[in-house]
Amino acid sequence: MSDFAFMEALLAGGGEDALSSEIRRDMRDKSSPLDLMSHYLNEIRGSVANEPAVYRKLGRLFEKGRAPERLEGHFYGVTLGIRSGDLRGVFGLRANLLNYLWGTLLASHPPWVGKGFTPVFQDASASPPVFSGINFFREARTSFLTTLSVRVLTVILRLTSAPPEEHRAYGCDRKGGRFIAQRAKSVSPGLGHKDVFRLDYRQTSLNNPFPFRHLIDEIVEISEGLYLGPLLFATQRLTEPYDPSLPSEEYGYANFGYFLLMDDGWNNQRRRLFPYTEDTAVTKHSYIDWASTPKFTQFTFAEPPQGNCNDPLLEEVKRDKQGKQTILDLLKFYADGLAADPDIHSPYFARLGELFNRGLAPRKMDGYLHGAVVAFRNSGYLGLFGVNSLNMLWPLARQFSPWTGKTFEPIELSKLQQITDGFEQDASVAFWGSNTYASRTDSQRLSIQAMRLANVDIVPATEEEARTRGYDLKSFFFIGKQGWSVNPDNGRKKVFQFNYRWPRLRTMPPDNYCIDELVQIAEGLYLGQLIYSTALLEKYDPRRPASEYAYRNFGYFLLMDEEWYSRKLEIRFDLTPTEE
Repeated sequence: MSDFAFMEALLAGGGEDALSSEIRRDMRDKSSPLDLMSHYLNEIRGSVANEPAVYRKLGRLFEKGRAPERLEGHFYGVTLGIRSGDLRGVFGLRANLLNYLWGTLLASHPPWVGKGFTPVFQDASASPPVFSGINFFREARTSFLTTLSVRVLTVILRLTSAPPEEHRAYGCDRKGGRFIAQRAKSVSPGLGHKDVFRLDYRQTSLNNPFPFRHLIDEIVEISEGLYLGPLLFATQRLTEPYDPSLPSEEYGYANFGYFLLMDDGWNNQRRRLFPYTEDTAVTKHSYIDWASTPKFTQFTFAEPPQGNCNDPLLEEVKRDKQGKQTILDLLKFYADGLAADPDIHSPYFARLGELFNRGLAPRKMDGYLHGAVVAFRNSGYLGLFGVNSLNMLWPLARQFSPWTGKTFEPIELSKLQQITDGFEQDASVAFWGSNTYASRTDSQRLSIQAMRLANVDIVPATEEEARTRGYDLKSFFFIGKQGWSVNPDNGRKKVFQFNYRWPRLRTMPPDNYCIDELVQIAEGLYLGQLIYSTALLEKYDPRRPASEYAYRNFGYFLLMDEEWYSRKLEIRFDLTPTEE
């Protein structure tokens, strides 16, 4: 879907002109037609100009585009820009308040995300075929304004909730704005001769509310499976019943912006360029029967038990698990309980400790795992007053936290020896790890900027990582390997450790005092402890006994695979700013 041949052929039709030549030049450094459309969107986002060059280019592509005979099924959609009708002259230069508001408030997470088309039963010989259609909307939980706009639209446009099967399939939340679609002549001013695929909201039988009752969308194909169209609102006879037999000129249709539709062939590029169009965590694992799948309901405990285990505590955990669909639901229950209980001695901490000490110690970790915080815990000097202030502050801090999870990969022996000053000599059992961070909201970018100002080592994610894994940066690196727990509360417990303490990692305080520990408690689900030294004046030496560093548990976190992550989002467990 990256080939420009289709678009090139369109532009060549009818002879070359200056505007078509400009579009060709715009193509040169773009990977695909969809990349070109993303470039145009960014160029006009938030602009107050009503007739910038980009709109003229989109208009030319529309003029050259081919009218499809039929569209059927679901198509994701992207709003490219909004216009204030056909304002020109002085007003056209600086009066596009609609696009300014759209671009600054909603363009990063717009509420409209696509359309659906269904054939209307008719005589097989009828031509052209007729389709009924509807629009889809998504409450992007990363944006309060988008969520608010969808709720306002729900009232104004009488949107209805998307059925569960459509929500799972496409990630949309609401639907509305019905139309009748078929191939027809354009109502765009000056293009009455052109064939388009017309989406007519004006038919009285559709009973559309204002402003849909005055709208006709039109689309043409500008690349295989990629469609461009204008929003055409009537500006005349607004108080009269719609009469489709009247010439379109009688209604004074004006162009109020452009949008895209695309089929599934564009999915990979769409998810990279316009990730807000789909809630992939919902759509990717919509088929799972959580409560009936052993992976999500059965613990993976070490046999025989290791560490500081307590059978009566385990029975309490089992009772807590009753009625919960998955183990992750149980952990959310503990997280919610600890959020409501400021006592650092809450019994829920003891039950989390029991789960941890029952878990399996992985020998290796590989790839990317999503993260979640269960709870923080005041320990050491911070625990003198018995109040869990760290966890009390977490709901506020979470709004600024860019952390999304951790990555693990093999490490070369030379790198391992360099980082550990020759202490570690077996690269087959050690792993290079990093924490991952998203930089997609204002609050996250503020946190990332603070990390840069603190001179923290930061490595940009690859384009593939950003698109498929949802993070933009890697930082706070560590050496991972299996070992014996340094937390005295765990007894003689084998764990997988993340060691941030090696001086050559240049980890900033307080994480340069940290050795996280991890166990597997279910297939693809890992429970971790945040372990920090409280002997702050003791220089780190891995040859010294762990007891000399007075390590204490400062909280619990989770790592999980993609399926567990889907459940995390579904039950709204410790959502990041980009997951809200």
